Amino acid sequence: MVSGMTGSSLAACPTAKCLTVYVAPWCGYCRRATPIIVELQRRLPKDAATLRVVVGMDSMEAVRQYAREFGPDTLLDPEGSFRMNGVPQFLVSDASGRLVKKVPGMPDVESAAEMAELLGLPYENTP
Repeated sequence: MVSGMTGSSLAACPTAKCLTVYVAPWCGYCRRATPIIVELQRRLPKDAATLRVVVGMDSMEAVRQYAREFGPDTLLDPEGSFRMNGVPQFLVSDASGRLVKKVPGMPDVESAAEMAELLGLPYENTP
């Protein structure tokens, strides 16, 4: 069971697009993506896109510690219930929950703006 989950799945999306990012504490690529993910949390327009971070595939203590970097709404999946084929995973779904884009691994991007463009997400350039 994923801690912090308020529904039966991650399919429900309250905005036009949802970005679900799955990361693991031991993953170097995930750690490299962390500043970009945190910046996306600040820059995705709240009325147009929702970002959900799921931290998993490790001990509860390691998952909780890494989840602190993303804030209190981070979902915890220490058991690896979502069965990801590698991490990080960037999954974009529409309001109906249909997966519209999947990017496995860390793309060759240097900024949150580049990541948003790659994923087809709106991005606010002003802080």
